[in-house]
Parts: sequence; structure tokens; C-alpha cells
Amino acid sequence: MQKNVMVQNAAGQIIGSTYPKRAKGLLKSGRAVLVDDHTIQLCASSQNTAAPISKKELHMEDLLFCAPAFSTKSRFSTLLTVTDADGDPMELWELDATEETTSTTISAQLQQLPKTAYQFRFTLAGSSETERIRCTVQTDTDTKTYALEQGRYQSDSRKNADGTLLRTFSLPITSGTDGKVSIQFTVKQACMQILPVQPDAVLQALPAYSYQEWKQDASRAANPIVDLSNAKLPKSALLQILATCGANTTISLENADIYNDME
Repeated sequence: MQKNVMVQNAAGQIIGSTYPKRAKGLLKSGRAVLVDDHTIQLCASSQNTAAPISKKELHMEDLLFCAPAFSTKSRFSTLLTVTDADGDPMELWELDATEETTSTTISAQLQQLPKTAYQFRFTLAGSSETERIRCTVQTDTDTKTYALEQGRYQSDSRKNADGTLLRTFSLPITSGTDGKVSIQFTVKQACMQILPVQPDAVLQALPAYSYQEWKQDASRAANPIVDLSNAKLPKSALLQILATCGANTTISLENADIYNDME
């Protein structure tokens, strides 16, 4: 289950995200009100009680990617709804900038607690040998741009069941004096999906898979090798094999015994 419900404080400022089940509990107990399908607002009475709702209680130790908080003016970025590993609806962004001269962005303006350290966590799905992926984080005191492409920034990389490369990032962010945080993703020469972090149990069940390993697999798929070394086969069979091979296929016939059966 994803933390895909945005949480606002009583003043309407976004302070994080939480699980749908936890959000329903806060609504049912009267400690929060529903803003829209993806957002709840904590009640002032809850925030002023002797035992206020804590970040730990909301499971908001990290600043987690929440797709509805982002927007775009680019026709190459699309907000999609899919199902997660549990079959629950999940929203993500797809940034399709596969053309050489194309780039696309999404951005969000978040209100966090002032002068507070966070780990901004999100997952990238997809990869490209020419990819350029940047995440720029700006506050009133600092601006940082993270280079996420081609293994340049450390991530927890996994291989999805369909062979897709999943890279989960944790970027250090410290909010400024006013608590405002601006986040922008830019993608060039790749089609990437940006989605919430999957549960630990789901990620740990997937095999580790680095960008370099994906690149090697992609190269082998694009340039397959048919090894017929030391094989003994008729000429007709060899011709059938050649007919099914693509233009980039390498065929090794070292020490092969090819006999003529076509006379």
C-alpha cells in the first residue's frame, strides 16, 4: 500500500503524506477532514491537544513523492493511474522525452516545517543509454540539482518482473527559513516513470540490478550472438538459422562441421 494521501495542517500547508488506511482512521475519529480524494487536513483541535498527531504516527519520517502534488505545462508529461503490487490504485507521472531534441518537466511547490532535514524518496522506472534525468530542489536558502542518470547518483536499484530497471532514490533536503520547497524533475532522451516508493517487502523481493547491468543486457538484446561453435549440422539447417537472424546478429561457426544435404 502506498503513502499516497497528502496531509495538510490546520492552516492548509502540506506537511507530508500518509497511508489511505491511516487517513481513513483520522477522518473517522474526527481528527481530520477530507479536502479531496487525495488530501486530508488535520483539525486545529487535534493539533492543539496534549498529545498531538506525530510524524511517526502519520508514518511521515520521509518526504515521499506524491504524484498529485506535481503539475506540468508540457504535453510530454502525463499523470497516470495504475495498480500497485497490492492491486490498489496508484498515481505516477510518465515523462516521455524520447526524441533527441525533446525535454519535459514536472514540478511541485511544497510547504514543509522550517529548517528541517528530510529525505526526499521516490522511484524511477525505466532506462535509456542516452538518458538525462535531473532533480532540482530549491529553498529560500539553497538550490541543488541532482544528476540521476546512468548511475551517477547512488540508488537502490532493482529489476522488476518485466525486466524494467527500478531505481529508488533518497535525496537529502533541508527546508529554508520559510519552509517552502520547490522540486522539479527534468527528463531528456528517455521515457521515465516517477512513482512513489514501493513497500520494503516488495523491493527486497526483487533482485538487485544496476544501471550497468541493464545496459549490458540491452546491448546483448540489440546485438544477439548465435554460438554454433563445434556444432555439426546440415547446410539446410544453417540456412534456416540465418533466415531468422537479424542484421545485428553475430554467428560463431568456429570448428563447426557443416555438411551439404542439399544436392
